[in-house]
Amino acid sequence: MAKISGVTLTSTTKIVGKEATSISKISGGISTSSIPGWPTSGPSCTVVFYGYSDGRRSAPGDACTASFYEYALGNNGVLYYAGGCGTAIAAPGFYSDGTEIFDFTSGVLAPWGLCVR
Repeated sequence: MAKISGVTLTSTTKIVGKEATSISKISGGISTSSIPGWPTSGPSCTVVFYGYSDGRRSAPGDACTASFYEYALGNNGVLYYAGGCGTAIAAPGFYSDGTEIFDFTSGVLAPWGLCVR
């Protein structure tokens, strides 16, 4: 696993606004290809359909009954807008597949609770 200044790079796609995969050398001329685990490509994504609630103007549970839209869920846990895998991160808030509610307020999609029937 790659580390920079002691930080493990497990799901890093950008460093100071640059795509991690576009960085070929770091300070001192060290080639990133010599760093085990350095990202060589962006995340792979699965198409998902979720309802959305911002959690402020509407309750998190409102995502359960909101209109469903297509998103891309990265293998890094990040939710992207449809067609934007690895580049277009979805808005923070709460998402639902109609059964479960997911929290996406801290950058990674995490289970939050169940939809009330």
